[in-house]
Order: sequence, then structure tokens, then C-alpha cells
Amino acid sequence: MKNTTEKPIAQAQPTAQPLRTTQKTEHLKPTQNSSPKVRTNPNAANRVSALSLSGIRKKRELEQAKKQQVTDPDDLPSESFTESSLQKHWEDYVALIDKEGRKILGSALGSTTPYKKDDHIILIELANDTLKKEVESDQFPLMEYLKKSMNNYQLELEITVNESITQKYHFTAEEKYAKLQELNPLIDQLRKEFDLDL
Repeated sequence: MKNTTEKPIAQAQPTAQPLRTTQKTEHLKPTQNSSPKVRTNPNAANRVSALSLSGIRKKRELEQAKKQQVTDPDDLPSESFTESSLQKHWEDYVALIDKEGRKILGSALGSTTPYKKDDHIILIELANDTLKKEVESDQFPLMEYLKKSMNNYQLELEITVNESITQKYHFTAEEKYAKLQELNPLIDQLRKEFDLDL
């Protein structure tokens, strides 16, 4: 059912006489069931560009849905813990985030000692609101680490600001000497014995 015909095709050559070549063309008869096949993705209707506003909204909805799929907190373990084990896990977390390069948060958490208020509440005191905001912004990974480490998924963090615990820095020689004398009273005897100046 194929019809083939030969048609001469002329090509330009640098020679005086053109060469003639023949080319076969095929004429096909269309069939009754020939329709173009298009592959479709069944999920294509649900796809959204990650850079569009609707894509960002959808991503946030998925993240919230993941958080809501958490099992019932009453079903999770809630073991009792000691204050010393709390402080050990706290120091481990501070070392972990320092290793990750998050120095501000590490400094904020390292500047306080956590206390056990009861079996489910951890109390910390920070020097100012800036440190409090820093800790609150990264509170979720901290609490997940502590809950998992101490096998107590009922833990909550209570943060108070006590501006009287600000650290006093010693700049002058007299201030430094007074601090050393406070730590070790024998330093004054050493200074007098060697006739040292401040």
C-alpha cells in the first residue's frame, strides 16, 4: 500500500554541471485508529510551583499537617529525671550546637543552669529579653533533644528574665585584683610578700 516515487533533487556543486540524485518519498495512508498518544501524570493537577505563593502556602500546610500527626502526648513515656541528669543533657546540647557553629544560642544556653521545677517543667533564668527571644526561637529542637534524651515527652520549658544576674566585667586592674582576692584571699598575702604593685 506504499506508493513510492522518485523525484530528482538538484544540488549546487562548484562544477559546471549539477549532479542529480534521487530521493524516495513514502506516502502513507492514515489509519482509522491513529491518534497521538499523550502521557499524563495523574498527580499533575495537584502540582504547584515551589516558587509561587500557592506553592509556599501548600508547603506550610504540609509542615503543619506533619506536626499535627504527632501521636497523643499522653501515650508517650514520661519518666522521672534528676536535676543532675537534666544539667548533663543540657551541657551536651550546648556542646552540640556550639559544634554546629550556633555560637549565640550556645552562649545563651551556656550562661544559665536549668532547674527542675517539677517532673514536667524545666526552669531557666536569663539575663535579658534578647537572650530569651534567642532561646525561644530555637526552643523546639532543644526540647525535642531533651525529651528524647531523658525519655520524658511531657517536658516544658519555662523561661524567666532576671536582669539582676547580668555579669559584671572587670576592666581595671583594681577590679581584676578585687575579683581575684574574692576568689582566693591568700592572693593579698602573696602580693605583700613579693612587694607587688597593682
